[in-house]
Order: sequence, then C-alpha cells, then structure tokens
Amino acid sequence: ICTRIPLPLPPLPEQQKIAAILTTWDEAIEKTQKLVDQLKQRNKGLAQQLLTGKKRLKGFRGEWEELRADHIFKNHTDKSHDGKLEVLSATQEQGVIPRSMVNIDIKYDEGSLDTYKKVEKGDFVISLRSFQGGIEYSDYEGLVSPAYTVLKEVIAISKLFFRVYFKTETFINRLNTIIYGIRDGKQIGYKDFATLKLPFPSVQEQHAIALVLDQAGRELKLHEQKLATLQQQKKGLMQKLLTGEIRVKTE
Repeated sequence: ICTRIPLPLPPLPEQQKIAAILTTWDEAIEKTQKLVDQLKQRNKGLAQQLLTGKKRLKGFRGEWEELRADHIFKNHTDKSHDGKLEVLSATQEQGVIPRSMVNIDIKYDEGSLDTYKKVEKGDFVISLRSFQGGIEYSDYEGLVSPAYTVLKEVIAISKLFFRVYFKTETFINRLNTIIYGIRDGKQIGYKDFATLKLPFPSVQEQHAIALVLDQAGRELKLHEQKLATLQQQKKGLMQKLLTGEIRVKTE
C-alpha cells in the first residue's frame, strides 16, 4: 500500500539545499538544548548551595538561624467568601493555578464551594499528594478544596526564598521523612510539617539570595523560549520545504 503513496521528489541539488537548511536549524536547536541543560544544572546547584548556606553572597556573614516551620508559617483557614472566586489546584510545575489552566478535567461540587478555603496571592499550599509537588506557591487569589492546607507567614520573610527552597532536594528529602502513606498517594499533615526546622537567614539575605536565583531563572526561561521558537520554526520549515510549498534556489 505504501508504494502507491506519491512522494514529492525535488531535483537532487534542491534536496541537498533543503537538507542543508534543516541541518542549520538542527545544529541551532542542539546548541540551545545543551545550553538549557547546562543552565538547569547550574541553577539547581546554585539553589542548593545558596538556600542551605553552603555558599554565601558577598556582604553576609554569621550563622543562619534554624526555626521550626510553625514559627514561620501558620495553618490558615479563611472561608469568609461568597464562593464566586475561581477554584485553584496545586501543581508541581506551575504552583497553585486556576483549575481552568490544568489539563485534567477535575470535577467538583459547586454547591459545596462555601466549604472551600480562600487563598490569597503569596500564600503557600500543602499539596494533597507529595508527588504533585509538596508545598506550592500561589500567584493567584481563589479557592482551594478544604482538603488542602493553606500556609501564611507569621513573620517577615522573602516569599521567593521559600518558594525556591521548598523545591530543593534538601527540603524534599527532609519532607519525605514526615510523609505518611494514604491510599495510592501520600499526604503531608501540617502538624508534621510544623516540626521541621527550616533555614532562616536574615530577611535581607533572603531577599539577596532570592534576587540571584530569580535572575538565574529568568536567564533559563529566556533560552527555553528560544529553544521552543527554534523547534517551532523547524517544524514550519519542514512543512513548507518538504512539500514544495516553498522552493529553494540551487544556483
């Protein structure tokens, strides 16, 4: 059957020119992918060192405090809403986001929204299951299921510092020691989280560390966007060049 499918076959010189064009894009994609991988590894190591005090920024000295989590965050429940705010979900990749942005059809009873908890921008949420992220940051105001635990700081902190710290291997490994199994997943209780001791440099140092990591993250994102653009461009070129929609000069 395949032998009956007509295939576009430009002259050999044009085939070679098309292959050369696509190879140029392949090389650019490969180079950018390598850079993205390097930046990811760099950022991971940088966060691991800066957020644990193994590496200090210029101008900061002295030992870091270690505070119990419940000295920094409280379990916050606010049900004083009319149920008209958007329902949010905790995701590992994007933090706490509107359910409309989640690519999974999650059902919920609109009649029970009065039992949902209000989340404000800047709050942290303990995810229902650890493999979904553990502790996530919310950039949105909305409502979450009463099964979630909402965390609100009780002392001055750099939220970005803890947003990134909660994603480090150091914290995740410590978190895993207090997770207990439930059904097919795992759940984190506030009482257990509260006993964890968290690194607590001065708020000024927290801010400084957060700025460095934020800039590193922006640099990575810029190259990830470049990679996505190159991949999309190659896809478009293949569609046009390999079908004869666009012809290339061979002279």
